[in-house]
Amino acid sequence: MGVGDTGGNDTKSMHEHIDAHLELLYDDDPATRAEGVAGVARFAAEAKNLATLAAHETLPQTLARVLREDGRRSADIATNVMAVFFALSNASAFHGLILGNQVGDATLRVVDLELRRAAERRKTQKYAATVARSSLSLGHDVSSDDDDIDAFEARRVVKSEKKRDALLYVAFYLLLNVAEDVAVERKMKKRDVVRYLMECVGTRGDVDLLVLCVTFLRKLSVRRENVEEMLRGGVLDGERSGERSDSVGTSGEKTQNEQNEPEPFRDDVVARVARFLADGVPD
Repeated sequence: MGVGDTGGNDTKSMHEHIDAHLELLYDDDPATRAEGVAGVARFAAEAKNLATLAAHETLPQTLARVLREDGRRSADIATNVMAVFFALSNASAFHGLILGNQVGDATLRVVDLELRRAAERRKTQKYAATVARSSLSLGHDVSSDDDDIDAFEARRVVKSEKKRDALLYVAFYLLLNVAEDVAVERKMKKRDVVRYLMECVGTRGDVDLLVLCVTFLRKLSVRRENVEEMLRGGVLDGERSGERSDSVGTSGEKTQNEQNEPEPFRDDVVARVARFLADGVPD
């Protein structure tokens, strides 16, 4: 068999592989769609396959539709779809394909929803911690069964947060790549990408994600309005402002407890990045 024949068979095999997984994306069962997306993501992990993926007649459009429809319901589907487009985004030649299918818009919507969900989870965890402390202060016994449940829940939370970090990582990396176009970067600015990055720097703990967010912020910092927003700070969920408002009396004066407390933690980019440095506690 000649070299030309082998290449033709390889190309046919790749198209058959793609079509087999593409068919799964139209299934009514979310688990089946997730399986199909995961298969395409594995295929996209090899750079030699990217041109075939990009040239497919319907795959990019179908993946973009799945991201819009299922991305906010399934972290696994969202991560794998964005992983495919992230692989494509490493080549500038594919940026038009990505933007033409409104993948950037869908990705920002997923990021916004995920960060808001994370804020709600933090509030719930604070409430749970308060209840636990109250139970101990009242002398309630904590059984071994409760310990087992707490350990299981802790493992579940850690696993879930790692999955969420992976989602945010691939989302921001995809956005960073397509933001090489200044016009695209400006659109992201209007869609609050600076605020999303700041939120991650202030609340997430994954090192790779944090390095990526700081890298993205550094790129955005060449524009004055972005720097001003970074210095203004602020949080997505308003937790800090809510906590501060609770300690002010009806007359607007500070309570005695508030007067004795240290100044509130600054929310600007300098304070958020400083926590990664040795002894990086703001004065």
